[in-house]
Amino acid sequence: MRETERRHCACQRCACTTLLARDNERDLCSACGRLAHVAPQAPERPAEFWRHPTMLAARESRDIGAVCVAYRKHPDSRTPEGRPIPQEWVAAWVGISQVQVCRLERGTNRQRDLDKLVRWARALRMPASYAWFELPDDLHVSEPADETGTVEKGVGTEEDDMQRRTLLAGLAAAGPAALGEPWERLPRVVDKPGRLTDVDVDQLHNDTVEYFRREEFVPARQLAPGLKRHIETLNLLLAGSPPERLRPRLLSTIGEALALYGWFAFDRHDFATAQRFYTLAAAAARDARDEPLNSCVNGYRSYLAESQGNFRQARDLLVGAQEPVRGPNSATTRSWLAAREAEIRGWLREGTDALRALERATTAYDYARPQHERAWTAFFTPSRLGSMAVTTYTRIDHPRLAATADTVLATLGPSDVKGKAIILADLATAAIHGGDYYRAADLAGRALIGTTTQEVSIGADRLRALRRLIAPRRNVPVLAELDDRLATSLA
Repeated sequence: MRETERRHCACQRCACTTLLARDNERDLCSACGRLAHVAPQAPERPAEFWRHPTMLAARESRDIGAVCVAYRKHPDSRTPEGRPIPQEWVAAWVGISQVQVCRLERGTNRQRDLDKLVRWARALRMPASYAWFELPDDLHVSEPADETGTVEKGVGTEEDDMQRRTLLAGLAAAGPAALGEPWERLPRVVDKPGRLTDVDVDQLHNDTVEYFRREEFVPARQLAPGLKRHIETLNLLLAGSPPERLRPRLLSTIGEALALYGWFAFDRHDFATAQRFYTLAAAAARDARDEPLNSCVNGYRSYLAESQGNFRQARDLLVGAQEPVRGPNSATTRSWLAAREAEIRGWLREGTDALRALERATTAYDYARPQHERAWTAFFTPSRLGSMAVTTYTRIDHPRLAATADTVLATLGPSDVKGKAIILADLATAAIHGGDYYRAADLAGRALIGTTTQEVSIGADRLRALRRLIAPRRNVPVLAELDDRLATSLA
């Protein structure tokens, strides 16, 4: 955090009125950590806006990245402070990361997929007459109510698109949809699951993978309604006698989705629901004879056990989960589970065994292909493995902690907000143990922004543990101030 300005804003994300904090020239609400002034959706623009010479040239280039630049820098498109609209705002409206917006604007990536172009047009509220691609008038889908509140429209845009593709049962009830291949036949498949094909199952699995991918940078609360409906669709298909040869793949797909929904519930600290969905996911894994999926479920269960203080149970779950994932296509899962074991053994002060587990994790990762193994493995990047090493070193007070932490922090990308929140909290813990209280306050403050912005339950747990560490040191002013801030934000 660079500085605090003594002025107030009406934060449209959390409806609070509070001081603004300045971080890298961005205005953040210091109560919820979100970008201040971000409208829940793009405003309606007049025709003159889309006919501006810069926008006209961008539209003629048929490049949505150029359109985004023209939109943000348009004379009539400004923040309340008079600056061009930041990329983060557009990312929130479209439902992607700021890094993806940056790549599109730079031309590193070109968006040619029609569905995604339509999503961009809807997010920017571009009139159909100004698009260079067909923009149907019937694609708007109202957002579902969240179980814990209202889904924010700005970030929910991509989820709407996901639901439009996966709510097959709803489309079937509404009658034939005027959608292109492959979606034009899927509503009928729900009514007659016997018509299900490999292509259909591939798409259903890809939708599940997409939820796992988006979980990395979108709060679980916002994704949960769409994922739940996706699970209901899969369950409907399984209950309708699909071709027997496709049943195992459907079971694995619904098992993955159930496991992720359990993780979403865990992220909301709804431990009873998390446990129930983990049980359902394990049952699907058993029926599909999918041992790696069962190992994944037990990996998720280890976080639940850890949050409840059952460290030995978490350790035993992780040790047992590694045995079935010794094949060449499970290297990432094996590496993740071993790294998790190292973290837990760190809590138990089993230093030698923790380092051995970490070594197994590093060795397995030499053979890992995170993007090409299973739905849950794409998150496990080298940076994430490194952050788990930092967590382990923090818990056993290892001499390599500082050097490893600096290396990992340098590799964390701007979009890895969740991972960064966790590692910053661990580094703050290490700084307190080392007596560097000002560094601890700085690290914890940065961790708090990521934790509250992305609703990172693990980050929140680490910061609560940090408060327990601060308690006997509240006579130190900088720690007392940090403790008060954590107490307010984590309440």
